[in-house]
Amino acid sequence: MSGSVDSDFAGTIKTKIDVQGSLRARLGYATGPALFYATGGLAIAHFDTHYDEGITTDSSSHTKAGWTLGGGVEYAFTQNWTTRVEYRYSDFGKFTDNPATDSSWLYPTEVTTQTVRVGFSYKF
Repeated sequence: MSGSVDSDFAGTIKTKIDVQGSLRARLGYATGPALFYATGGLAIAHFDTHYDEGITTDSSSHTKAGWTLGGGVEYAFTQNWTTRVEYRYSDFGKFTDNPATDSSWLYPTEVTTQTVRVGFSYKF
């Protein structure tokens, strides 16, 4: 995931999440072959931010831990194969940079993500 914004003072600010993971539990209710569930737990992501004002550039790197909550449905269409659809909201908190492109100002960044995932599983 990545995003950018143009700042009048710090130039172009580009931030990307290059690694994201979670450690979650899920609790659900099964009705026949369908499992409806809620999930939540720890979310971790690594952020790379680059500041470019033309002449001056700078970058920062942060690893942040936060939380994630969501829900989904998993459906067993055979004894061994399942498919699922899941929505998750993750909040990684805030980090603050003081880039060389505008060292007179602190740049706070708050990061939240919303994700819809589709998956298939095979049970051995």
